[in-house]
Amino acid sequence: MDADIVCVGFGPATAGFLTTLSKQLVNADGTPAVESAVAPGLPPQVLCYERADDIGFGVSGVVTKARALRASFPDIEKAGIPMAAPVGEEKVLYLLDPIGASRRSPFLRLADSFIRTTKWALPFEHDALNLPWTPSFLHKHGGMVLSMGQFMQWVGAQVQSTGTVQIWPGTPVAEVLLDDVAADVRRRIPGDSSRNRLLTSAATRPKVIGVRLLDQGVDKFGAPGDGFTPGMDIHAALTVVGDGPVGPVGQQLDHLFGLPPDHHTRDWAVGMKFVVDLPEDTPLKPGTVLHTFGYPEPEIFGFLYVHPDRVASLGIFVPSWFDSPVRTTYRYLQHWMLHPYLWRYLKGGKLRSWGAKTLGESGRRGEPHLVGDGYARIGEGSGSTNVLTGSGVDEAWATGAQLAEAVLELLKAKKPFTKENLEATYVQRRRASWVEAEARVAEKSRDGFQRGVVTGMIGMALA
Repeated sequence: MDADIVCVGFGPATAGFLTTLSKQLVNADGTPAVESAVAPGLPPQVLCYERADDIGFGVSGVVTKARALRASFPDIEKAGIPMAAPVGEEKVLYLLDPIGASRRSPFLRLADSFIRTTKWALPFEHDALNLPWTPSFLHKHGGMVLSMGQFMQWVGAQVQSTGTVQIWPGTPVAEVLLDDVAADVRRRIPGDSSRNRLLTSAATRPKVIGVRLLDQGVDKFGAPGDGFTPGMDIHAALTVVGDGPVGPVGQQLDHLFGLPPDHHTRDWAVGMKFVVDLPEDTPLKPGTVLHTFGYPEPEIFGFLYVHPDRVASLGIFVPSWFDSPVRTTYRYLQHWMLHPYLWRYLKGGKLRSWGAKTLGESGRRGEPHLVGDGYARIGEGSGSTNVLTGSGVDEAWATGAQLAEAVLELLKAKKPFTKENLEATYVQRRRASWVEAEARVAEKSRDGFQRGVVTGMIGMALA
């Protein structure tokens, strides 16, 4: 099947791309603002394939400054998005170890003893210190608390109501398709493809020409079963890849094209989270935001966001370099939620759901090639997540919106989606934006944590 643009994954980045793009494909009188190359007389044909069963699938609460979201939806606070609330009270808490089980350095244990000794003079309660001062980048004042599942369903409805975009959940993409020239070059390069990269001259470098969908109706071994349907090939002039931090299509592109020099850093974290109904007598109001660190291990960050109707999203981020076979992420979550400061709010509550997500913490240092002939990358898989601010949704959305503006510019100028044209439009916009400026500040902020929480916090403060 032929399309003009095909998108891989429907996360915040692709949502930002499709929201910005769909608003400008049709004029007020219903005529195409730009014409499709595959369906003359119609606006560009835009398809999006999402592997999850629904466009709002998953367990994720988020707090965001919502700068990019407000640029797309100026009246977002009044939009009636389920489970959304403006940020109200916000605290950054250092959790002391109430049971003496975490692996704290001698220096940190001494600091904990000092805090307990002088707690009468500090904002200290229930084994937690409410930091009297924190860097401004940690705060989300003026932002919003959202449920990503509810928000993405709302955005999906807005996008599809324009009639210019089709979103297909439950339809995983298996791989990108390359043109015949690139395929021929691959055949002629001997040896292991991981050691022999494709030729990079303009005449022979790979061109992405679309995607191949995953086979449907296979058994657990991958063999055709009842109702087998081979994955369809979708040809498109531009393939937009927003399939998350470890998406299979993004990994395929990294394998094909390699990574830019000095961009091979790969830092990960697992975000383990709960959604709970708080007790009826909870004192926590919608929009309350708690950021924590210090427990169950000094380098583990936690969060608790309160939505309307006594619903809370809470969880922790565990870095990949924590190598312990007994202290798993789920076990850490149990320890964290039982901390006296948190448990007084959670005791008597009801668990709604729980889940986990991989987080890319490399930021700009893990940024892949953002564009190539026929493709562009956006969102977390493109290195947009800012570990310094603990923020990723707004940044991902911004990269998608920047690509949409670039695509509209190229469509109106009738220019092809070449590597050079995408660099001059999309990449240039991204480099000139606040996303890039803040990513450069955060680039090395995570380094110190591998040597301890004190060095990590000093690094973050200096950043």
